[in-house]
Amino acid sequence: LILSDNPERRSRWTRFLTDPDTRLWQGLAEMPGDTLIDVIVCDAPVRGDQLPGKRLGTRLACGEIGVVGIGEKQAADVCLPPDTGSREVRLACAMLAETVRLRRECNRSKRMQRVLNQMALTDSLTGLPNRRAWDDELLERDAAPKQEYAVRCIALLDLDHFKMHILQWFCKIH
Repeated sequence: LILSDNPERRSRWTRFLTDPDTRLWQGLAEMPGDTLIDVIVCDAPVRGDQLPGKRLGTRLACGEIGVVGIGEKQAADVCLPPDTGSREVRLACAMLAETVRLRRECNRSKRMQRVLNQMALTDSLTGLPNRRAWDDELLERDAAPKQEYAVRCIALLDLDHFKMHILQWFCKIH
């Protein structure tokens, strides 16, 4: 995405970046609605609220959209001087696009790790902490500094034949 109020700059940067493997938009009006942007080339600071839809603003804030700022005093991932040539602009965009891809993958992995951790510590039937979660909690509390006269109490409730009742119920509905 190329953002500039200067038509000459937009045209120049478009010539620099035109490539068969690149989708390029000169301004927000050209960009299709649900488009995922990798890199924004601009000559002024970009804010998330300038982008269409909340999703793109959020992606910009978490680094899943990269910004190449060309000109003086840019707040961008990559800052280039105003007289930068085509080779430098293309290289900056290519490197930043790869960085953005890696950031997205890292964020996706972190989200998946949170989901897997939640699944590992929760009983799928009841949504309550499972045995593993209780073991972790007890270890954590036991490792905490002991206060004088600190009292710990554990209460366990064993529901007689709970698993058998669930199994019978499951067999009735199938």
